[in-house]
Amino acid sequence: PGRAGVRDRTGPCRCGSRRPPRGRLLYRARDLAGADSLYSAARPFLEAAADSADLAALFNGLGNCRAGRGAYRDAAAHYARAAVMARGGGSRSLEAMAANNLAGIEMILGDPGAAVAGYRRARDIQRSRSAQGRPRSKSWR
Repeated sequence: PGRAGVRDRTGPCRCGSRRPPRGRLLYRARDLAGADSLYSAARPFLEAAADSADLAALFNGLGNCRAGRGAYRDAAAHYARAAVMARGGGSRSLEAMAANNLAGIEMILGDPGAAVAGYRRARDIQRSRSAQGRPRSKSWR
């Protein structure tokens, strides 16, 4: 068991280490301020590396932290950026996840029309992945 009952998974992550990113563990433990701080600290390094898929995951994580802390406008901006970065990095599942997250925030912010459009976009991305024979990501099961 890891921090606050969070199980530490082993296995390689994108950075090549055998531990999961610490920000993700803090988020799962609901230490949103700690996770937000770590994601924010990692941002300049990922921007320097110019890895769109990793940046998309980072912005999605920041969006989760901000949404969990009630900063919905910040969360929406991070989810929107995550979707763009995921599309640029070829990660359609992460793009769908970010679009879905953004739609949820748009509903909270009182824009149901934008929320419906976002949910449809996320659904369409997942359908196109299924049509190509790609499995749906675990978060969509």
